[in-house]
Amino acid sequence: MKWLKQKEGMSLIVSLPNIAKTCGVTAKTIQSWMKKHGFPVAKLPNGQLAITKTLIDSWLLTRYKIQKEERRQYEQSQQY
Repeated sequence: MKWLKQKEGMSLIVSLPNIAKTCGVTAKTIQSWMKKHGFPVAKLPNGQLAITKTLIDSWLLTRYKIQKEERRQYEQSQQY
């Protein structure tokens, strides 16, 4: 994969479309995650965005746990 660069033993995913493809979402969703939820991409000197697969996995797991807890709290607040 041309857009998957190896650097110091880590796979670096470069460019917004490729990051979106890796996550299984659209580029617009990645932009939304960046703005609303702090999706941790780095901006390279050439202006492209980059992130490691490990960081994507970690962030997605953390977001899942946060959403699960928010849902639990909401459901508890609806019970009287």
